[in-house]
Amino acid sequence: MWPLELSSTEALAPVPGEIVIDVSACGVCRTDLQIVEGDLAARTLPIDPGYQAVCRVASVGDSVTDSSIGDRAGAP
Repeated sequence: MWPLELSSTEALAPVPGEIVIDVSACGVCRTDLQIVEGDLAARTLPIDPGYQAVCRVASVGDSVTDSSIGDRAGAP
């Protein structure tokens, strides 16, 4: 069993053609929970459980024309 830990990273700067997102909410499926609880073996460690994140665009890189700061975004 691997305990969950809250962690944070330094603010990222987008490279050209990319956006940086802030995650507002993220789903965690049963498989992720089974890995965290040790019921299933993890392929690699550490893992970041969760997927299908609801986000906001925090910053945009050069040449990004289809997203603006504050736009809603999703991440698989």
